[in-house]
Amino acid sequence: MDGTSPREQKIRNRIKAFFDRATNSNNRWAGLVELRQELPQVKPSELDEILKKMAREGRINLVGEPNRKVLTDRDHAAAVRFGGEDNHLFTFQ
Repeated sequence: MDGTSPREQKIRNRIKAFFDRATNSNNRWAGLVELRQELPQVKPSELDEILKKMAREGRINLVGEPNRKVLTDRDHAAAVRFGGEDNHLFTFQ
């Protein structure tokens, strides 16, 4: 194993499964609002740490919504603070 706990690995697998369902060839970015809805049993702080770890490992990219005007309160609440920015979307590398 690569240093992740069985629980963390299970959450990572669920993140990937969600991503595969939520994206297609025309849209390769998934939203964090929808991811959090998909994983309500995972504490927000735990999910944030796993997403940040995956980003540091180069497994995913986290980005902010380029059109900040479309962000809702839910988008702001679901954002992951990483790299000095609030990030609302992710993709696998």
